[in-house]
Amino acid sequence: MPCFHDVVIIGGGPAGCAVALSLLRSHPGASIVVFSDADPLRFKIGESLPPEAAQLLRYLDASLPSTLSTHLPCAGTASAWTSSSLEEHDALMNPFGHGWHLDRARFDETFRTAARSAGAKFSEARVTAIRRENDLWILESEADGSAVHSRWLVDASGRRASAARLLGLRTRKLDDLLAVHALFSSTSGTTEDRDTRTLIETCSQGWWYSALLPSKQRFVAFHCDAPSAKGAIRTRTGFLDFLHDQTNHLARIMGKHEYDFSAPDDGAPVGPQTTAACSSQLEGWQSQAYFVPVGDAALSFDPLSSQGMITALEMGCILGTELAANLIQLDGFSDERVIVERVTERYAEVWKHFEKSRKYYYSVQSRFDGDQFWASRRVNM
Repeated sequence: MPCFHDVVIIGGGPAGCAVALSLLRSHPGASIVVFSDADPLRFKIGESLPPEAAQLLRYLDASLPSTLSTHLPCAGTASAWTSSSLEEHDALMNPFGHGWHLDRARFDETFRTAARSAGAKFSEARVTAIRRENDLWILESEADGSAVHSRWLVDASGRRASAARLLGLRTRKLDDLLAVHALFSSTSGTTEDRDTRTLIETCSQGWWYSALLPSKQRFVAFHCDAPSAKGAIRTRTGFLDFLHDQTNHLARIMGKHEYDFSAPDDGAPVGPQTTAACSSQLEGWQSQAYFVPVGDAALSFDPLSSQGMITALEMGCILGTELAANLIQLDGFSDERVIVERVTERYAEVWKHFEKSRKYYYSVQSRFDGDQFWASRRVNM
């Protein structure tokens, strides 16, 4: 027998759970199932949470802000962007306070626990097929062969946009930015790394990002165009050599605390990994009835903007509230096209703000104007 639900959400990360929590906050009787087939132990990029996010967490579940105490407070940002010297922005000067460097596995599981407690059901099965029949979405998965029927379908599966791809939709990329990243552990028995700032440093072929994690591991990522992410930099020795050749401040931290690649039993990959970090938009999703993408499945941002997590949470809150209004049939929200149009308008506003910010930050960096990476950023602006 098929299972009927008001809403099916593909993806059990912050975006999907924010939709579920926001919807159930406004409509506790709603029937929601979240398909979350991601490995909860696998390291996931997206370890920085801005201070403004605490308000959104409080809106979704009053207990969520207190769980941030298990993560590492971020002391601010240190950036060697417009010059070789560090420009520092202390969290004490932020009216919202400090942000956090997250244990993403723990953060995501806390979100899922809150959504379960609120009434959302979860499935670890992978959705294999999606079709629309008789004004309902029908989803098939690897679970037991039985189909799940729902009124609304939400794609919160991240950059892979798995639900959208099953529907034949594609994303439009603004660039080909990649992140070559790795986790490091200190081998120094005398100097403990206590620098909890977010560190950003430019070089001729791109820019570096680093953050200390609650595990005391240091996350390091080099952002570059696809051609620069080939060859030696994907090897352990090549990555370290490039880091020490191309950075000053980050190399100093890495040397001072004698960092080396984290061992596999620390939950880290063996060496450098490569992940898409480009800016992109899902196109044509408005043509699908009762379908909305959220988070990175809808809009993916250049990590320089620090916009991905906060936008996923904010849009999750907004979308959940509007879906609840549609299910309750409140005046002005009974037509699903109203929700699609409102979400589309909001995404356009977010993208416009992002592009303005992106253009500004890449334009003020002039030390490496003659290099291909930075020249291409000028062309794309």
